[in-house]
Amino acid sequence: MVSRAFQSAALTVALLGMTGCFDVHDAYPNPWVIDDFEDGDFQPADRNFGPWSCATFSPPNQDCAFGLDPGDQTTSSLFLQFTTVDPPDGILQSGGALLQTSAAIPEDLSRFDHMLFSTKLGSGSPPLPSTTEMFVQLVCSTVPAEDGTMPAPGDLYLAQIVPLMPPGSDWQVFSLAMANFGPPTWAPLHPRGGPVACLERIDAVEFAINPNLPDGQSTAGRLDVDDIYFQ
Repeated sequence: MVSRAFQSAALTVALLGMTGCFDVHDAYPNPWVIDDFEDGDFQPADRNFGPWSCATFSPPNQDCAFGLDPGDQTTSSLFLQFTTVDPPDGILQSGGALLQTSAAIPEDLSRFDHMLFSTKLGSGSPPLPSTTEMFVQLVCSTVPAEDGTMPAPGDLYLAQIVPLMPPGSDWQVFSLAMANFGPPTWAPLHPRGGPVACLERIDAVEFAINPNLPDGQSTAGRLDVDDIYFQ
């Protein structure tokens, strides 16, 4: 997946975050499972998707690693360990890191109402700033842009912000309305046919962290995700 820069401008797509101490399996019976990580490897449960990996954006001066942790009342979850540095050059780089899995054949996610997952965020040293944001991103690389051009892989996507608790908090369960995914303000390309056209041909799912660092600062953190479903 092609790395790309994020900007800290206000996100125009709406958000819907439902947090609480409920079990995703009970609240949403028979969901379509992307991955629950209980098989102990990096291959999603939906075999159309390739192994999970991590990437950074706004390089250089970024680093990421991924692996398995104990989950949200389960055996396993996926973690992202990351370090982000904004060089002291008078420019805000908006660097960060993400977890991603790519589909061999685009998936039609427009038939679903919600995306469901559990997550928690841990701070490293230097600690994560209060400006840290998390986004879920749904990529549609085979959809033309509004101007008719075809994007490079990973350049056309929809996003939705995840309203995280402060680092160090317990697991949170989120239900994001599919209708609230849309092109973010920082993305130069928007899909021809609007968000629905993109949702009909999703070829990657990403969980991204942007610390929104001030110039010349650095930070480190750890993001866990678990029980990723669509309903």
